[in-house]
Amino acid sequence: MAVSSIRRRQLHRGLRATVSLYRILLSANHRRLRLQWAHEHRVRQTDWHQVVFSDESRFNWWEPDGRIRVERYDDEHCLPECVIE
Repeated sequence: MAVSSIRRRQLHRGLRATVSLYRILLSANHRRLRLQWAHEHRVRQTDWHQVVFSDESRFNWWEPDGRIRVERYDDEHCLPECVIE
């Protein structure tokens, strides 16, 4: 059986290849500091389209980023057993 036929059958049944989710574990102190920052800046008129939280994203320009590709059904996106901590 051809690889393309197998892939088509998987897609037809809802099984999709995707990058595994990662959840960044935040300490109680991190949560407190984020909440404090949000309260301090909530009245400022900030262009939120230009805000980047550097601990939330990782950008690699030339090297592979080590993402783990998995296959799962659409409704399994955020199940605890499908998330890497």
